[in-house]
Amino acid sequence: SETGAAWNTFFADMVARGLAGVALVTSDAHAGLEDAIAANLPGAAWQRCRTHYAANLMSVTPKSMWPAVKSGAPQRLRPARRTSGGRAVR
Repeated sequence: SETGAAWNTFFADMVARGLAGVALVTSDAHAGLEDAIAANLPGAAWQRCRTHYAANLMSVTPKSMWPAVKSGAPQRLRPARRTSGGRAVR
């Protein structure tokens, strides 16, 4: 399951087994994932995976616009990373 509770349990277990010093987590945008990172990995920033971001963008873009999206729109429209405090950075 990829719920917030499941992610929280996953990260808590990893920390209990010695995971420390994480600076950045890159992932797709599962519900609750950012909150679980903030709760268990203090100071770690979160960044949306560019591959998943581009795939999500393409899924709502008319096929005629795909060449423009593939040529660079994901770089110009890249999602902000969020620090564990919720602050957006690019």
